Amino acid sequence: IRRLAFAIIHSTTIALPAWRKACGTHGRPVRLIPCDVRTRWNSLYDMLVVAIEYKDVINAVTADRELNLRKYDLSNAEWAILEDMATMNRYYSATDASNVYRISMILHPSLKLEYFKLRKWEQNWIDTAVELVTDEY
Repeated sequence: IRRLAFAIIHSTTIALPAWRKACGTHGRPVRLIPCDVRTRWNSLYDMLVVAIEYKDVINAVTADRELNLRKYDLSNAEWAILEDMATMNRYYSATDASNVYRISMILHPSLKLEYFKLRKWEQNWIDTAVELVTDEY
């Protein structure tokens, strides 16, 4: 989906107009698939939600041989995986945003701050987590 979104956005003369037309054909407002960006929190979830909502449009543009997007066509099994990922990410995002989650990770004897460093959290996020523990206890 990430590569399809990129291909549509960067093909302003072929794929993007076809995307807009397919949106209209399927009775959907024209909306681009958001790109998953590492530095933007929860962008994977946003991308998956829009992709699932626009499944019929995605299937239409990837089925059109003239657009050269067939390599992005998803099977029914792949769509099911995307739906599962979106469901899982919704709950993961809720725990990630919770103060209790961050506090418990720091207080966990085997994890402490090492968990955040191993997961390559930005230093200001780690500092915020430490402040949460300090303020709470």
